[in-house]
Parts: sequence; C-alpha cells; structure tokens
Amino acid sequence: MTLFFSDLTERDEGIFSVSSNENMLLDIIKLEVLGCAVEVRRIYGERYYLDVPQQAEILEFTPSSSHRYTLPKVLWNRTDPQTAKGGRGQKKRDSWEIIQLTQKDNSYYNVRKKDGSLLSRTLLKVEEDSIIYNRGEGEDLIIRYPSTKSSWTITKLKRDTEYLILIEAGYLLTDSSILEYRQYDGRVRMLHDGIEIRSLRIMDSGVLGFRDEENYLALNVHLNVHAGEHHTLN
Repeated sequence: MTLFFSDLTERDEGIFSVSSNENMLLDIIKLEVLGCAVEVRRIYGERYYLDVPQQAEILEFTPSSSHRYTLPKVLWNRTDPQTAKGGRGQKKRDSWEIIQLTQKDNSYYNVRKKDGSLLSRTLLKVEEDSIIYNRGEGEDLIIRYPSTKSSWTITKLKRDTEYLILIEAGYLLTDSSILEYRQYDGRVRMLHDGIEIRSLRIMDSGVLGFRDEENYLALNVHLNVHAGEHHTLN
C-alpha cells in the first residue's frame, strides 16, 4: 500500500493508522513536516534585514536551541502591529530590522500568510568576529572593544576549555598570587574604547576572547608575538 501527499504543510502533521478490511491494525505512521530553512550567517554587532513581503501576516521567532515543540514568539502581526513592542528588532517597510546582532538572535524566523501557511523560514546564525595581530617582542598593542556599549569580560585561552580572566565586567583583575597574572606585571591598561598591552612578550601569544554583559562571545583576537621583525595582519 502506498500513500501519496502533495503540497504538504504543517497542518498535515499527525499520526495515521493503516488497517485491513477486518479492522486489523497493520501499521502506524507518524508524519512530521520539516520546513526547509535558508541559513544566514552574520557577525556579532552587524545589522540584519529579513524580507517581510506584502502578503505576510505574521513573523515568528523560535530560538534555534529550543525543543522543536517550543511555541514560537510572535515578533510582528500585521493586524496588531503593537505585538512587536519590547521584542528584538522592528518593522521597516517590507523588512524586519535587527541592529547590533548577538547570539541571542540565533533563531528560526518564520514568515506566514494570513491562513497560517509558511511563506519563508530563515535560520539566523550570529558568530563572533575574529582578528589576527602579529607583533614583535617589546612592542605595545592596543585592541579596540567591539563596541563601547558593554562592560566587557576578556579572557585568555589557556587550554581547550580553561580560561584566564584578565578583565571581568569592565574591571581589571590583578591577583599577584596567580602565576599567569604575574606574567602581565602591570602591562595591561584599560582605555575608554579598548585595552593596551605594553612591552609584549612571546608568552602573551594566544587567543583573547571578548564577551559582553550577557556572556555572548563578540570577538576572538589571535595574538602572535615573535622575536625580532613583525608583520601586521589587521
């Protein structure tokens, strides 16, 4: 026996049973309709526009880390535009605009018609920025914050899952009882829009992570300190 469905929508989801003429249960089929999402990647802090055409009635938001049965949040409803108040982003003509993207915005965005059918499905993935600095030993380095709108936490990767916290929520940590802090020996200085590391040493090489007040990773700085002549890749 063969079943054929055409033009499937989410309304067709359900459990179907197959029985014989004698009402004997032969099989049970569970149908799940998976929407094909267009994947979009953006960098932390960028701006994003999602197309919302004239025939659109509802824009939904479902965090990509949620269980598939989590109810979506309505970001915008054409018949009740006030629905959007307090949400991330705002309606701009035929698009939905989100400024200063963070990983909080990682989500499936569903645009639906008035009858509930799907017009488009977009998976937004926000990733951290990345910068490489190659410097010579003894030089000074200034690293700018991703923005001045947050109290940044800056960590240095020690091992695969271990970090040394240099700055926590905007405060410089200088615990001289810890060997790794003594290596910086007062060489880290906080600026209004970044940090300065003076008299670079080879041991300063590594990955510095910049996290915002909600612990989202905005920037990874890959610092390579060499003896002798240096080359800049930024």
